[in-house]
Amino acid sequence: MLSNKWKSTIVIGIIVSTLVAVTVEKIDHAHKLELLEQERVKKAEELKQAIERQRQEQIRLSKEREHRFDEQIKLAKEKQRELEAKPEPEAQKPIEIAPPSQATVTIPPNQISPVTSSKPSFDCSRARSRSEIIICSDAELARLDVELSMLYRQALSLASDKAAFKKTNVDEWKRREATCFDRDCLRAWYVNRREQLRGVIAGQVPIN
Repeated sequence: MLSNKWKSTIVIGIIVSTLVAVTVEKIDHAHKLELLEQERVKKAEELKQAIERQRQEQIRLSKEREHRFDEQIKLAKEKQRELEAKPEPEAQKPIEIAPPSQATVTIPPNQISPVTSSKPSFDCSRARSRSEIIICSDAELARLDVELSMLYRQALSLASDKAAFKKTNVDEWKRREATCFDRDCLRAWYVNRREQLRGVIAGQVPIN
């Protein structure tokens, strides 16, 4: 039989071993929590840096776009001043077309003479939108604009519902202003709209 002294020693040993094991487990758990916290802080910092890099890139791209737009405006104004300073040949005088209320001669689309004017149908000194500024700085787009204006007046004179026809034309203009911000898009829009109006004049497209 073990004496009470040995029994006490064994019990104390067991208690001490248990406490040591629990303490080690707690230390290990605290260490794991510390590692997890460090990892969380690291990922949060990486995310913050990524967001900041993205913000800086957006600022840089925005400044580049603003710079390009300013350059386009400057170029357009310089071209406009050159056009205004250059005397316009007799052949480039604006073509006068009778308003719808007067007698209008219908000319087949394939017999309309090419437009040679280097100015669009609108006043470039009042150009405000990006598309208008580009048109004023480009001779081909200006020519297409004048040609389209002539076709529009002729198609309007044939329309039974002129209010509806005008609304359709305004909708097309709004679509151009909202979607075209470079020369290629504007040229494609003019060519497409020109074919639409030619179809109206030829009777191939219903007139509103």
